[in-house]
Amino acid sequence: MKSIGQRILYTTLLCIAIFALLVTSVSIFVVTRITNKDSDEILLQVCEKETQKINNEFILLEKSVSTISDYISDLEDRCDSEEQLLTNEFSQKVLERTLSIANRTDGAMAVYFRYNPELVGNGTRGFLLSRENDDEKFAYFAPTDILKYDHTDIEHVGWFYEPKKKHEAMWMAPYYNKNLNVFMISYVIPYYTKSGNFLGVIGMDIDFYKILQLTNTTTLYDTSRIDLIDLSTYLTYSTNKDNIVETDDLSPALYNHITTINQDKKTLIVKDKEGTKYKTCVSRLQNGMRLVMYVSLKEVNAQTYRMILIFALIMVLVFTGSVMFIVKLTGKIVRPIQQLTYITGKYANSDWSETYICDTQDEIQKLSESISIMAETTKSYIATIHENANTDSLTGLRNKNAYFDYTKQFKSGGAMEHGEYAVIVFDLNSLKKANDLYGHEIGDQLIRSAGEYICYIFENSPVFRIGGDEYCVILTQDEYDDRRRLCCEFEAKMDNIPPIIDDLHMSLAYGMACYGLDGDSFEEVFKCADKRMYKAKREMKVDRYEAQ
Repeated sequence: MKSIGQRILYTTLLCIAIFALLVTSVSIFVVTRITNKDSDEILLQVCEKETQKINNEFILLEKSVSTISDYISDLEDRCDSEEQLLTNEFSQKVLERTLSIANRTDGAMAVYFRYNPELVGNGTRGFLLSRENDDEKFAYFAPTDILKYDHTDIEHVGWFYEPKKKHEAMWMAPYYNKNLNVFMISYVIPYYTKSGNFLGVIGMDIDFYKILQLTNTTTLYDTSRIDLIDLSTYLTYSTNKDNIVETDDLSPALYNHITTINQDKKTLIVKDKEGTKYKTCVSRLQNGMRLVMYVSLKEVNAQTYRMILIFALIMVLVFTGSVMFIVKLTGKIVRPIQQLTYITGKYANSDWSETYICDTQDEIQKLSESISIMAETTKSYIATIHENANTDSLTGLRNKNAYFDYTKQFKSGGAMEHGEYAVIVFDLNSLKKANDLYGHEIGDQLIRSAGEYICYIFENSPVFRIGGDEYCVILTQDEYDDRRRLCCEFEAKMDNIPPIIDDLHMSLAYGMACYGLDGDSFEEVFKCADKRMYKAKREMKVDRYEAQ
């Protein structure tokens, strides 16, 4: 006899395939980690590049405003007193230099120098120059009267009082200029004289749309999008397809990412309102705003998916080759075991219809023979148990357990599947009297006789003993159609049944109900038949009483 151990040796080739699968899976994991890291680094680099591009514009604007402030400082050095700083001649010189600087500043839409009303006693002193686009010349506009508004009115005079309060140059939040019909962003410097007196503010506005347009030049990803975020106002700024600046509320999740999680300059996966996943990175701008770059996670992972596909194909080829090789070498071992597994699986599901004995001249053959013998023994044992479990030991009829199993089909399918049917419930009369007068042995004989009589009349229908002296018959098909005749025959022949002993006659009360006529479910039909049986039992009791 050949040793099964020798054949199992060949199955180690299968371990090679499993090992190849494991190695490929680990490789895919490593590649995924590497590609994700590379995509993060690329995204962060692009984000930094776009940030620098915008910061260059902001720095240019800061330099322009600082140049105006330095010019005012130079003029102050040449003045004999601070009163000269308040003259029209001084203001005109500042205006001329400011106009020259503004013309050389790309994107500058407005520039202004406003005196402190507390020094000049007037809320309109100074100048405001503005234009609608880079091709036009700056025009003089009437300055806003600062004294008409409270210092808390950020919308109208925040550009004046905020820098004054902070004593330092600052960027104002983007705002919509109704006069020019554009979004603007301002850089303002509060000017203090050498003696520390607040002279006024110098500021310049640039078109915020052009700042946003600088972010639309990146071509790294097809789905990339860049928004600018103002943390102080919780607003997100972007441009739509019509090249119009849009604002949206900053989500709490993104705010948390910007202010806490992203301190280490890491990327974050977020979802938009439509549920699309994006990989984002954030960087700080010169004016304090944040630049947020979004790229579709699907596009970012495209390269990873391609690598995974390549490794998956390699894995499939390796696995297929290994399987073909191993199947060829180990077929004689695997096939008998598979057949035994199949057979034992059927046995586990109580299907004993097949047997299998392999001819391998080894331990597997002995195992199959043992399993076959065990199956035959178990099959016989289960059949006996099943028969005993569903048979009434006294009458040999189907018992209550069999009744429940049989009636499940009517409870689940009803007449739709099984057609019309009737239920007849029987009850044996005078069983207690027989037990009391003649003993339980005679009572048992009476129960058996009742069952035999019911089976004799309803020979083609299942008869169940569902209680001590209760029986049930379910009529279908031909016996259902012949139910009236059978019941009449039952009543007629019952009177002619010879007594069990002396004057002890067998007597049965019954009630019948039909599906559809007496109920729309098995439970309703049974209850109706049971109710009619008890009615008949009462009537038979009255008849016996009157006869006495």
